[in-house]
Amino acid sequence: AACPAERPDPWSGGRGLVKAVGIPYPGCLPHVSALDPAACLHHRGQACDACARACAFGAIRLDAASEVRAVTAGAIVVATGLAPGEVDGPPGVVSTFAVERMLHPNGPTGGALLAADGRPPGSLLLATTAAETDGELPVRELLKLAHLVRAKHPAVAVAVAGGLGRAPGVAAQARALEAEGVELLDAELLPEPPVAAGRGVGVRLAQGLLETVRAFDLVAVHAPATPPDGARALAALLRLPLGAGGFLEEGDPGGQGVDLSR
Repeated sequence: AACPAERPDPWSGGRGLVKAVGIPYPGCLPHVSALDPAACLHHRGQACDACARACAFGAIRLDAASEVRAVTAGAIVVATGLAPGEVDGPPGVVSTFAVERMLHPNGPTGGALLAADGRPPGSLLLATTAAETDGELPVRELLKLAHLVRAKHPAVAVAVAGGLGRAPGVAAQARALEAEGVELLDAELLPEPPVAAGRGVGVRLAQGLLETVRAFDLVAVHAPATPPDGARALAALLRLPLGAGGFLEEGDPGGQGVDLSR
């Protein structure tokens, strides 16, 4: 709380602000504060030691020198995480990841679903584009978010568009959501970005050769996740193969692993 520097919240895709030093997120392990040198005023050349003076345990040493330690281990667990995908469009167009973070109690809005004008939306479209190639995963994500929004914000009119025909395994879940009041559209977003329409967003939906235009207060588009910065360099260091999407490929669970001694 003593830190005067703020940065976009990396755990919410840049939405909301957090301090340059603090617990990264609730429940993190180890449960200790971490400092972001890129946002820290001291590390950017300014005379600031507010966090060190406020720490009652003397645990913050801003001028500590970097060190390299050699560790012997029997195995290495590689967990790179991911970078949320980004979407194009005017204010009011967000990624499905952004909606999930907004709905979370520790998200940038404290659990409130907000449109671009900062007010609760009257209508929400959860969609994939016609160019989507991630199979059933995006559809399951849309249906999950539709259920969460209906449960938490029943006044919001929710529509789902995208991939339902390509995901027969979710038919029962989709019918249950339709009974809850979710509108299921047999169409997908065209690949070009949506456009502003008054206080909301205008979208073009395609069903075969038929196109329709709709307007929503908030549009959430599934964007495939990408590997985080450093994943490629880590894979090269550990001699691990990368898949087509740039993520590490899993080896044979019954195999011999990777020998790093040679």
